[in-house]
Amino acid sequence: MKEPQPPWSRLRPLPVVFVIGLFFVLWWRQPSTKAKVPAAAPQSDAVATGDVHGKDPSSSSKTLPPAADAAVTSRELSEEDGLSVLALSGVAMGTTWNVRVVGRQDATDADTVGASIVAALDAVDKAMSTYRPDSELSQLNRLAGGKTMQLSPATATVLAAALRLSEQSEGAFDVTVGPLVRAWGFAAKTTDKPPSADVVKALRERVGFRLVDLDPESGRVTKRVDGVEIDLSAIAKGYAVDMVAAALTAAGHSRFLIEVGGEVVAAGLAPGERAWRLGVERPDADPGTVQEVALMTSGALATSGDYRNVRVLGGKRYSHTIDPRTGAPVKHALASVSVRAKTCTEADGMATTLAVLGPTAGMAFAHRLQVAAFFLVRRDDGSFDQRATPQWQAANDLVHDHVPPE
Repeated sequence: MKEPQPPWSRLRPLPVVFVIGLFFVLWWRQPSTKAKVPAAAPQSDAVATGDVHGKDPSSSSKTLPPAADAAVTSRELSEEDGLSVLALSGVAMGTTWNVRVVGRQDATDADTVGASIVAALDAVDKAMSTYRPDSELSQLNRLAGGKTMQLSPATATVLAAALRLSEQSEGAFDVTVGPLVRAWGFAAKTTDKPPSADVVKALRERVGFRLVDLDPESGRVTKRVDGVEIDLSAIAKGYAVDMVAAALTAAGHSRFLIEVGGEVVAAGLAPGERAWRLGVERPDADPGTVQEVALMTSGALATSGDYRNVRVLGGKRYSHTIDPRTGAPVKHALASVSVRAKTCTEADGMATTLAVLGPTAGMAFAHRLQVAAFFLVRRDDGSFDQRATPQWQAANDLVHDHVPPE
């Protein structure tokens, strides 16, 4: 009997999920090497963080996945600028992570850098995972309605960001939607037919961001009714990437690329004094087929899409993206949306929000908040309509004007 997998591992692909890729970074051309230690294993595709709208926030599994670790390390010497390129990868939170650090590291830096990455990822996992019964979030989910709990600063920060986005989007983003996800069979796939209207109505009584009260100043949170579940998966993975970036910056590194389960943060220049090049995957194509390239020297990128996980229930095809406001899968034609932002926390949550809102309402929302967003919308003939906000194009143009892209 196959051992059940922890919910973190179902983040990709589940509602609002997507691969951005050609590994996790698309180099226009790889730097040649003069010397290297044993090469790293092939990098995994960058998979944009899935979200709570398609993830089962509970788990019957009693087996925890392995702790974060730096399993593979390699070092290359770039001929163009003579700098060392340290590549590390590992497993954490049920997914893979990849980091490249450019600089003049000595032989001891790999262990130091790897330890800082592992520590940052483990801290987020222990606080915000839903599969660990001892995590802070699991304790919160066991809390009875009307009771209050003191959160750590990290968890309070992430929950505050989630609730703020819920308020801005009028509920399109909602960390309490898990029961509806399960009802439609997108989490454990335990049903072969759509839930009845009565079931959806009953579940919606304990789904809604306004059922959670948080005092951002004190970090105290209260659940208004019994049965409310909070799942931060649609935003916590992005926060984890930000924490890795903060750890590397604190250690004095200024040129790096971080990818955790598809969420990406870039800083400084890639080898050869170039911008980092990140590929946005073409929906419905072979993995690694690139539709758009984002040039980056700072900031974060996250993508959400609907095409990797659909279900046929009662003979009808359903998107795995659940709209918390209706309790049902979305029906719009948006295939994927990518978001650039200052932090990965922001990019992660916003990509999920726009994927729920769809091409029309999502574009209006992105314009209103001046979000750098890139939409791929399905046409009837199977092709895609590309739509980008001015901020998306401006971000690429700004990097292109100041840094050689290749």
